[in-house]
Amino acid sequence: MKKIFILASIIFIISFCACREVKHTDNKETICIGFSMATLNEDRWVSDRDFMRQKAEERGCDIIITNANGDPDEQYDDVAGLVDQGIDVLVYAPQDFSRASECVSYAKKRGVPVISYDRLAGDSDLDAYISFDSYKTGRIQAQELLKYATSGRFLIICGPETDRNSGFLYDGVADVLNEENTAAADVLTVKQWRKEEAYDMVLDRLSQKDNDIKAVIAANDSLAWGAVNAAAVLGLSGKIFVAGQDADLSACKRIEDNTQTLTIYKPVDELARRTVDICIKLACGMDFGYDKLIDNGKKEVPGILLDVYCVDASNVKDIIEKKKRNYESKYDLCS
Repeated sequence: MKKIFILASIIFIISFCACREVKHTDNKETICIGFSMATLNEDRWVSDRDFMRQKAEERGCDIIITNANGDPDEQYDDVAGLVDQGIDVLVYAPQDFSRASECVSYAKKRGVPVISYDRLAGDSDLDAYISFDSYKTGRIQAQELLKYATSGRFLIICGPETDRNSGFLYDGVADVLNEENTAAADVLTVKQWRKEEAYDMVLDRLSQKDNDIKAVIAANDSLAWGAVNAAAVLGLSGKIFVAGQDADLSACKRIEDNTQTLTIYKPVDELARRTVDICIKLACGMDFGYDKLIDNGKKEVPGILLDVYCVDASNVKDIIEKKKRNYESKYDLCS
């Protein structure tokens, strides 16, 4: 009789977790996901927000989303507020790699598992990290631009040092340039993900008398936009090859116009789907599959790194159509 009771208990526990994956039922057993975002300034992050909401609803989960507007202090308050509201899992896209441990600790001390989303949270007790392969992104950017820029120097525009992905991407770019024994590269690092800052820095570099920059690799499409605008002011539009990442619709339009050479497409819908799946598994105390362990300064974090794809003139129309189907209103901004 005791064995039957234990077996029945196990079946109940499994069924309980499974029932939390069904469509939303408005009862207290529904899993609630807290999604703390650093910013919504770029088109890409708006897509993350919308897809996370969509994928959570499809799986029957509640989701509360906050935006810190690029302020680490505000993001800490956001995380504390989400945890205090009783979320089951925290999905955290940190504004500052070095200060992320404060937010993660707040959640973990209160028994809330934490997934670091897209950006790695440093020196913290994460349960999972899910992102795109930034190292591979950098390698693709460099490999593809080398097909166009066969001479001259490369200019690498790195993102803020507070974002660990910028370092991963730079490593990918640098490894390819070293492997190919190409011309040396100059490196610029912005303090914020703002195209205006990139514009000023690139304009200054291209205006120098000894300028021999033939290619620019930017850490995202916003920074690539700044580089494209700087080249245009100097009459170099289309003469300097520019790579970005995120496949923002504005970047796709620049590729059509031959002012930006390429970008990197990252399927955010798949990132959101996989993230919600991990949320459910963590909330149910279940294991989830991962690709590799990634050191964040405190521990080896189970990491999932999704693949990325190059977008250039040969396939940009396909990407525009894909995004147009998902976001008609956004496409109008680029028409």
